[in-house]
Amino acid sequence: MPSAVYSRRNVISTRPPMERSSTLASVSSIGNSSITVQFDLNRSIDGAARDVQAALNAAASDLPTDLPTLPSFRKVNPAAFPIYIVALTSQTIPASEIYNVADTVIVQRCDTAESGSIVVALVDNVEVTLKRLRRRGASIALEPANQAYETRIFGPDRVKVQGRLVGLLRRY
Repeated sequence: MPSAVYSRRNVISTRPPMERSSTLASVSSIGNSSITVQFDLNRSIDGAARDVQAALNAAASDLPTDLPTLPSFRKVNPAAFPIYIVALTSQTIPASEIYNVADTVIVQRCDTAESGSIVVALVDNVEVTLKRLRRRGASIALEPANQAYETRIFGPDRVKVQGRLVGLLRRY
């Protein structure tokens, strides 16, 4: 099996085209390496992609010949990913401890969701909440995960789905 460290070292050694990058980071495991190159925001994403492709081409002759796949890349514009910033409050946990018990959620932006989905909902254009959405006739029920709180029922015009939960990161 080819060495991920060897591949990583060779790709990183192709530094000249990457000199206009602002961040270069890598993560390696057995059989896999992932390198993230972040360019300055004023840099054209297509120009940056050409530089990365040129660096991969230059490194190809130095890589092991038995690689199962050749290195590849994909370009991502971080501005294309919406980010929610949520202020947390609790009636039972002191503010100084709330982030120790908070989860990180990954939400796919969308404006509709099936009944039973966990969603980020905007209520009355004022409150944002993460709840399980249930359709009950013409009404929408937002069910909390914490059974100590009651399900809240709203007319459909009062609730706007902002996104659907697709992942959860929990620290123990």
